[in-house]
Amino acid sequence: MIDDPLYSYTMVNVESQERFVDSHLWNFRRMIDVRNRQPALWGEGEFRVVGTTHPAIFAFVRRTGDETCLIVHNLSKSSVFGELDLSRYASLVPRELFGGAIFPKIPRHPYLVTMTPYSFIWFELRPERKKARPKVAEVAP
Repeated sequence: MIDDPLYSYTMVNVESQERFVDSHLWNFRRMIDVRNRQPALWGEGEFRVVGTTHPAIFAFVRRTGDETCLIVHNLSKSSVFGELDLSRYASLVPRELFGGAIFPKIPRHPYLVTMTPYSFIWFELRPERKKARPKVAEVAP
C-alpha cells in the first residue's frame, strides 16, 4: 500500500479541518444543521427518486406535510450536466437551503442542472409567490 501524505491522519483530522471553513468537517456540520431545520429531511414521509439523464447525478425528493425538498448530488469526479424530470413539481420555485438563493421556477419540460465534481445542492420547493400589484394613486377631482 502506498501512503499518500496529503490524506494521512496528520493532514486530515479534526484539528486541521477546524481551521478551514470549506473543509469536509464544516460541510458536514452545515448539512446536519440544514437537515435539522427541514422536517422533510428527517426520514419520514414520501421519498421519490427523480429521473435524470446523467448516470452520475443522483436526485430525490423528500416530502412531508406541506414541505417538499429536492436533493441533487453529483457522484462523479468530473463536472457534469443533465436534465431532471421534475414535471410533477412544475410551477414550484426552488429555494437553495444553504444560502437561500431562489432558482428559476420549475417548468413542465426537463430541468437542466450543471454540477462541479462531487458537488450537491439541496432545495426546498415552494409555491410561487404572487407579485403584489402596484397601487394606483387616486387623483382628487
